[in-house]
Amino acid sequence: PPKYLDAHFDVVEILTGDGNWRRVSSGDTIPVAAGSIQVRLTFTNLGEAALISPENAGEKLGGVYIACKGGLEKTIPLPQNMGLFENTVLETCLVEAPPDTMSKVIISFEARGRTPFGHKILLMLDPES
Repeated sequence: PPKYLDAHFDVVEILTGDGNWRRVSSGDTIPVAAGSIQVRLTFTNLGEAALISPENAGEKLGGVYIACKGGLEKTIPLPQNMGLFENTVLETCLVEAPPDTMSKVIISFEARGRTPFGHKILLMLDPES
């Protein structure tokens, strides 16, 4: 049941133009230049239920994704199953090209066909002039 699902983003980092990872917090405005936006997410399963990767869920509902909503619509599949208190680091491309205008992005967890759950991160992507 969804009431047993919970997860938390421990660390969210954006790859900067100089090749370094910059830690960001919910509510931060992130200046973004031309090119793709790379993100590194460190997160922990805090729920009693295991988080099942879409690959292992197959056609069943409930496979877990990282969901991006707002100015950016994207889902990123959980790379592997996660038991209680297990954590994972996931590096991925958030978007291929930065937005033309300031955009709000909400990053959260979602069990496909069931429910969003857990911690949410709000970032404002601000294209550099």
